[in-house]
Amino acid sequence: MNIFQNRDRFFGKPNFISIRGNMYEFWKLGSEIKSELGDKEYYLDKYLNVIFETLADLDLATASSVADDICWGILADCYIVCGDDEDLIKKKVYFLKS
Repeated sequence: MNIFQNRDRFFGKPNFISIRGNMYEFWKLGSEIKSELGDKEYYLDKYLNVIFETLADLDLATASSVADDICWGILADCYIVCGDDEDLIKKKVYFLKS
């Protein structure tokens, strides 16, 4: 009996077709966001640069946790940059109460 014979079933293998599709969707969405940002498209470039540099320096065990925190920060900043006046008023009221 070879316990390593079917290790790929347990550990899995990278699915390059899925990865390629996800990366395509990622860059497509990034392109759409940049076009919506207009003159402020450099914000997305800056955020992506920070994310990729950070991920390059981290080990895989902590990368997903840090990336999740970064994504939530980016989402909050996008609401500030792209939100309408009503959203901005709500944020100002929230920060004043804090």
